[in-house]
Amino acid sequence: MDLFLPTEIIVSAQEMGAIRTALERLGYTPVVRHFQFEKQTSLGPVKIDLLTGGVPTGQLDKVKINPPRIRPAGGDGLHAYLTQEAIAIELEPVLHRLRGRRSDGTDSELDVWIPNSFTYLVMKLHAFRDRMDDKQKGYAAHHALDCLRIVAMLTKHEHDFVRAQVVRNGSAPAVRSAREVVDTAFADSHAPGVIRLKSALRDSGAATSDAAVDEFVAVLHELFARASH
Repeated sequence: MDLFLPTEIIVSAQEMGAIRTALERLGYTPVVRHFQFEKQTSLGPVKIDLLTGGVPTGQLDKVKINPPRIRPAGGDGLHAYLTQEAIAIELEPVLHRLRGRRSDGTDSELDVWIPNSFTYLVMKLHAFRDRMDDKQKGYAAHHALDCLRIVAMLTKHEHDFVRAQVVRNGSAPAVRSAREVVDTAFADSHAPGVIRLKSALRDSGAATSDAAVDEFVAVLHELFARASH
């Protein structure tokens, strides 16, 4: 599970300490010191990665950054992964309400906020870029498939929101590099992103036609097209 912590949490040693205490109480142990945590369950291991987006300039004096780690200036019990490409993550998160039963048998309800489609797509394009040349593992193919899923599930409002954010943040490094991934890795049917995507679709057994993949690529280029002046 990737858990994004907002700036007001990252800058507070007290808040970060409370999260560390909660993780320990729930039986999570560090996989990477202060950074990643894991818990063994009857269904297998559950790993938690703590992340955060870029910190506003006015708050930089409240944190210590040793890329990719970031922590509060006054505490060292918990770190997060500094994810600069998580641009505009605070905008229009999507609410999912989960209902289930706790390990003690009591019923529970939890609100989970999912990043908006623009942020999620930019992050996935970066993730694909980082794994594009990794031929031993299928991470790049999975990231390409995630990009397809994000685009395929866009509502009209989300499509317009993504396009508006691309235009609004067009000069941001995260958007520029995401556009470069689209322009190169998803340029045509012979580009590495499309090849990895089709490989992931075959492995998953999904009945997705080449025409559907072509439509995905066209929409992706439409979303990340440079703004006309």
